[in-house]
Amino acid sequence: MNVPTLNTELLEIGTRQKEINVLNCEVFWQVHDAYIVKAAQVILPPFFYPIYQWQDLYSFSPLPLLLKKGHLAIGSLGEGYLRHTKGDATPPGMFIDPDIRRVGGPPALTRQHREPQVFVEMMAKAMQADIDEVERRNPGTTNVILCGGKDSLNLLLLAWKNPTIVYSAAPNFQLVRQFVIDNRLNLEVRELLDHTDSTLRSREIIEAFGMVNLANWRWAGHLRQIAQTLDYQAVFWKGQFADAVLTDYWRSYTSGFSKPRRTLKKVYKKIARLLPAIVTAIPDHITLLDFRRSIWERGAVMQGAHMGALRSITNCLFVSAYHGPRTSQTWLAADLPMLTQIDLRPAIGRILAGREVTYPGENPAPPLSASRQNLRSVDALVGACEDFGIPVRR
Repeated sequence: MNVPTLNTELLEIGTRQKEINVLNCEVFWQVHDAYIVKAAQVILPPFFYPIYQWQDLYSFSPLPLLLKKGHLAIGSLGEGYLRHTKGDATPPGMFIDPDIRRVGGPPALTRQHREPQVFVEMMAKAMQADIDEVERRNPGTTNVILCGGKDSLNLLLLAWKNPTIVYSAAPNFQLVRQFVIDNRLNLEVRELLDHTDSTLRSREIIEAFGMVNLANWRWAGHLRQIAQTLDYQAVFWKGQFADAVLTDYWRSYTSGFSKPRRTLKKVYKKIARLLPAIVTAIPDHITLLDFRRSIWERGAVMQGAHMGALRSITNCLFVSAYHGPRTSQTWLAADLPMLTQIDLRPAIGRILAGREVTYPGENPAPPLSASRQNLRSVDALVGACEDFGIPVRR
């Protein structure tokens, strides 16, 4: 891939280390400083944000740990899964390197909140409190909001204190600009582009660590440029995973990769909208058990691990406005069958804006990154390690 071996940036990553007695995982994802933390104890293990462990060292990306460890070990379990699975995400327990593990696990879904108006008010309040906390912890930084559909459009309605700019990629770019105009928001919207940066290719492959098809992880090159332009004094914001809990998408969301199973869940979601709660109670209970597991096995990988990879590549903090401690605890306590009989996002938007909000009538999905296809394989990962001079052992 014609990438220099262990360049200066990677050498620096391997040395950006601090030592503390207790690693607070919530705080670890509110401030960006060291790439590696040495700690004797871990508290508040996450269910979405990635924290990886090798011995007593922790990081938000496997790469810094790989550099400290000195080699990639290919385990038979992880290799077998990667070579033969049809799934779009490798579960945390199937890591290609058995020496590195992901800290955390599936969250508890307690089903405490049942009144829609109370719930949306709690969500709006929690979101604002969480972004206030991150802004307070990161003075002098610029907020960069990555925006597409309703999940992230609602972020534009929050009361930001630090300088804030918005980036959006086609085909949503023009829709986001119109949203800002229609709702009289004082925000600049710039276009996010999927640059092909050959110098980043091996880096992206190692950051993904065989977890996902890199065609799903777009825009790294441009995001890196944005971070450089802002002298790495930026916090990048995304609206991750909110549609899964603020609509009835949770009924069809699954980490299972069987096509018949996925089809059946989609059919059930449509039918459940027409049935009384007494009929859907038992199947919904079963569905929620699968959803809880899928948050960890798929959502935390496809979307959560992407936050860690981008944090590593851009050298800036990446956060989701729906995964701050207050906000996540609010929706984890939602009685989803009771609350998601409607799309709750417009109601949250009205509270955040203090008025009616006009949303786009469509939400087109961006295309997969054609230049990053076919890079999720053992061979691709081995080749990327070799490009950076990282030994591989089997």
